[in-house]
Amino acid sequence: MTPLIGLPGRHASSTNAVRGEAVAAGSRYARAVNENGGSVVIIPPYESGTQHLRDTISRMDGVLLHGGIDIAPARYGQATHPEVKHVDESLDEFEMHFLAIALEMNKPVLAICRGMQVLNVLTGGSLIQHIPEQFPSPVKHWSAHHAVDLEPDSRIAMAIGATRIAEVSSFHHQAVGDLGANLRPVARSVDGLIEAIEHDDARWVVGVQWHPEDLLDSTATRHLFHNFIEVCAQNSGA
Repeated sequence: MTPLIGLPGRHASSTNAVRGEAVAAGSRYARAVNENGGSVVIIPPYESGTQHLRDTISRMDGVLLHGGIDIAPARYGQATHPEVKHVDESLDEFEMHFLAIALEMNKPVLAICRGMQVLNVLTGGSLIQHIPEQFPSPVKHWSAHHAVDLEPDSRIAMAIGATRIAEVSSFHHQAVGDLGANLRPVARSVDGLIEAIEHDDARWVVGVQWHPEDLLDSTATRHLFHNFIEVCAQNSGA
């Protein structure tokens, strides 16, 4: 059977497709899953503390967290930097709860950009709130294509069959600072910034700071998503 991949949705105040409020998720993420053998289920951000959410996630074969706005710095014990904007604490609460349930259930996880930051903060880590000031670098992470180097024993390197990705799509002004519990850095850019993290136990839990869904025709993107869906298929019914 086609693996079901849970994608947490977000509130949208309006859309041309429906009358009134909507629940939204990025179409590129869904396309990346679909083109690599999975099927996306968008899970609305309602009643995050209920048994209903737990029951829904239990039916998923894996979960995907996508990019988006900044996480409230209070969640990792810091005062808010002036460049942190558009925080949505209800979204933080929903995605943290969503991911906590998925980890508890040992679901395969692919966490992209903000999703990687959610993973790090949930497990007790912190964030660099504004790279240009707090991590000066020649790499313009907030709008650039650049290379990343991978640890040879990482799940990502094994999935793509290489220890370097020559070009990733990068759109973030924040990054992982202190690592969360049981996480290890498995990719860095040339300036040393952490670009990917993985859970250090047997679970397939991977976070990437870049946007693989932006480069769907690249070999690295196809192999990463294909490996994720393959692992989810193995998890089906578990």
